[in-house]
Amino acid sequence: METSRRRMLVGGLAALLAAQFLYGILTLATLHKSYRLSLLSVQAIACEKLGLDLSRLARFGKAPERVENMGGRVHHFCEVSGVSRLVVRGAEGQDIASWPVDGMEAPAVPQRESALKTLRNEVKEFTADGVIWLVQPVRDRTGQPVGSVIAGFDEASMTKRLTQAASEQGLLFLGIAALGGVLFILLVLREGRPPLPRLGKGCLIIPLIVSQLCFLFFLRGPVGSFLEDNAREAGVQLGRYIGQDVRHIDDLGLALREVPSIRQYLAQMRETLPWAQSITVRDTEGTAYTTGEPGAALRAGVPVPLSDGRTVSVDIGLSERFVGAAFRSIAYDTLTIMIIAMLFMLELVPLQTMNRNTEPVEGRSALSPRIMRPIIFLCMFAIDLPASFIPLRIAEMDLGLLGLPADVVMGLPLSFEMCTVGLAILAGGFWSQKWGWRPLLLWGALLVTLGNTASGLVTDSLSYILARGGSGFGYGLINLAGQVFVVSHSTPQNRAGNLSAMIAGLYAGFLCGSAFGGLIADNLGYASAFLVSAVCMGCIGVLLRFLMPREPWVPEASGSSRIALRELAAFFTDRRMTGLLLGNIFPCAFVTVCLFQFFIPVSLSQGGVSPAGIGRVFLVFCLVIIYLGPLFGKAVDNSADKHAWLVAGGFLCIGGIAALLFFDGLTAAFVSVALLALCNSIVASAQGTYALEMPAAARIGSARTMGIYNVAERLGQMLGPVTLGQVIALWGVNSGLFGMAAVFVALNLLFALLGRLPAKDGS
Repeated sequence: METSRRRMLVGGLAALLAAQFLYGILTLATLHKSYRLSLLSVQAIACEKLGLDLSRLARFGKAPERVENMGGRVHHFCEVSGVSRLVVRGAEGQDIASWPVDGMEAPAVPQRESALKTLRNEVKEFTADGVIWLVQPVRDRTGQPVGSVIAGFDEASMTKRLTQAASEQGLLFLGIAALGGVLFILLVLREGRPPLPRLGKGCLIIPLIVSQLCFLFFLRGPVGSFLEDNAREAGVQLGRYIGQDVRHIDDLGLALREVPSIRQYLAQMRETLPWAQSITVRDTEGTAYTTGEPGAALRAGVPVPLSDGRTVSVDIGLSERFVGAAFRSIAYDTLTIMIIAMLFMLELVPLQTMNRNTEPVEGRSALSPRIMRPIIFLCMFAIDLPASFIPLRIAEMDLGLLGLPADVVMGLPLSFEMCTVGLAILAGGFWSQKWGWRPLLLWGALLVTLGNTASGLVTDSLSYILARGGSGFGYGLINLAGQVFVVSHSTPQNRAGNLSAMIAGLYAGFLCGSAFGGLIADNLGYASAFLVSAVCMGCIGVLLRFLMPREPWVPEASGSSRIALRELAAFFTDRRMTGLLLGNIFPCAFVTVCLFQFFIPVSLSQGGVSPAGIGRVFLVFCLVIIYLGPLFGKAVDNSADKHAWLVAGGFLCIGGIAALLFFDGLTAAFVSVALLALCNSIVASAQGTYALEMPAAARIGSARTMGIYNVAERLGQMLGPVTLGQVIALWGVNSGLFGMAAVFVALNLLFALLGRLPAKDGS
């Protein structure tokens, strides 16, 4: 008892400290992102302005290399607009002028369109040597590029401010971390004793919730002040830029009232800046030219002196909604971290009872089948860190692969990954007969580590697709190892419940991994999330190698010998087995992957939802399976009609397709994901149990049956993304979804009919 208490103290404190440290890092990352977005948007306006000015000269035959005193123009522009690094290049890529003169040399602009991100009209963003650069083309009267303007975004001051903010709140973080730790220790020591009732796992959850809410409460003020100061700084820079144009108008001898397009100019400026609620320019006569919604509580004013001594004022109203959105992002991150930390602590509690060496008891292993749940949880956490953006990662590369449509190419990484998952399960079904589950688990961990490392490092689409294949093969071995372990350590009476418990752990890992991976990608990029996944999987593999129990492996008697082709043919020609494979296993897997892991993330990303936001949509799917899956597993175990459960699950899957046709945006995503989760909560436990109860399964053995079952499932998962991508490319989104729904309604009805027909042996 005392040993268990000590283990809980050590593990719980580690989880609490990790959660609090992670929260601090992500808070700084969110502030960095908000700060960067507002300042970068102003820099983009300045870069575009100079590029358009040079384009006007180019249309009159003045190419950038022929413009007089270009160095002085660049210097003056940088002083006025606040741009720290600026380079003007000619048509041949030669530098014509730069500021500062002895500053960092600007890199070559990437030629791949996927390496450039559009910020504003023709202004593109790219990163080189850790520095953010903006590029705006200079075009002549024919529209051909004759040069470019390249501006470097200096993050030094921003990093300095963030470091200062972090140091100012360091004591607060330490204090709340200590508070959470002390509360946890007191609860564990007093658990089950008066005056405390028996808290159980509440000892882990209560300190976590208290500490994270305290963080959120005490940081509201400092974070809000930081964001407001950031917005004011961006507003001042925008006011200086507008003031430059106002002075130019005055130098031409024109008053603002004589420029009919002044309000249109201000409106176009504000539309591209989400943090600018209003822009007001007040001329020397007191006339105000306003766009947007005046009356903002946050404001930034800039006086603009004219050549004759008069002053024009530029006032920027700053959106409190933008500041609030940044803080809500921090709150969402807090919620995500709380869920991840709670699941980690709750899922890993059973590992405290795992012994390294286990002797069989009365011919059976002493290991509980439930021990696989935390092991699968850890593996899936590492594997699924990049799960929410596998198709988005290839969008950063060249999509012109083999002349295929872009929608099809985006679906290929996931399809090939699912294909190799199926191959791994098919091969692993035979390997497990000889070696058991443990070698499959370890080899799978190694392959996932290598595959995700390659996925983060490669830069071309073909290599990325192949890397996903390696990772998929490793995932397939891990998944099969878990199933073989649970089936071999279960009785027919509790098999469905134990499988559903393992699947709940699988999806808990998926939830934590995809949500955490979304946070990483949101702040560090997609490639970084793959590399973090590889490191985590490698560490987990090493731990499993040395800490996982060893046990003797006895192959199934029915599966120890080679299987005859006649027996295999009889397996596939069994009417009920055929109906299960083609009418339920394949369609449910097809729809789940092509919608949940392909269509929904891609459509949400195209709609402007961040990777972190997509990860939160995945949260609904996983929470439903984690907490409803075991309940459905018990219901299936106690039900004599598992076929009816599977038919109901099939119609829930079809409902997931229909939701995307009847709803829009995030509402469609949430409803579809919830219905798909309910479907998988049922079929995940019922399909395997239903298959193993058939006479056809008894003839070839449970391991081979589970292998074939998984191959059918992975075949659906493999074909889903690429098929839907091709259909969308040919007929559009709605037609593709409607056609898929119609086909799977027919297949589910066929399964319902075949399941009621008697088998060949009369059963």
